[in-house]
Amino acid sequence: MTLQLQRIVLGTPPLGRDGNTQREACGKTNDNMAALEAFANALADDVASLVGSVAMFACRTPPAGWLKANAAAVSRTTYARLHNVIGTTFGAGDGATTFNLPELRAEFWRGWDDGRGVDSGRAFGSSQVQAMSAHQHRMPIGFDGSNLFGWGDSSVTPIFGSEVQSGVLRVVGSVTQSGGAARIAYTDAFGGGVSGETRPRNVALLACIKY
Repeated sequence: MTLQLQRIVLGTPPLGRDGNTQREACGKTNDNMAALEAFANALADDVASLVGSVAMFACRTPPAGWLKANAAAVSRTTYARLHNVIGTTFGAGDGATTFNLPELRAEFWRGWDDGRGVDSGRAFGSSQVQAMSAHQHRMPIGFDGSNLFGWGDSSVTPIFGSEVQSGVLRVVGSVTQSGGAARIAYTDAFGGGVSGETRPRNVALLACIKY
């Protein structure tokens, strides 16, 4: 978007020597006013096209024109443009005068599946709890540690007995097979941090939505 204005040089009245005549100056002024109006309208359209967009900011307070994406209920009148874009997707507020902003605090963002089939059945704007993909681990079992069995393998049953149920290993700790030398030790903290959630490395920033 570029704004170009005409330079007006006023000369000596009445003919405007060494400059523009009064008529020329008025004409250029009108052209400049029209250019300014067109520029302002284009700028307004650009700003309007951003309403409803979300972004991360490296500051504690939202920049001008942005709100914290913190599930707050805000006025449908004051933030009419935003309400027109997102509606009540993230909550209807009091059902009459307010609506809710999305809750993006402490959340990772994921693109909506929109029929692709990777994250099937998701409603737009819905949230998910944490989960870990189904997987298997393998462990050494035997006198010399050379025999490998997968979790839930039937060969594990003689060691763990009834604790192996429906393919799920339920023993935590060390177990020694009676009358034999097979031994298994399990730990939930091997070579990394342990937490109540599964997460990658990350940086905490301020999530905001444009209004």
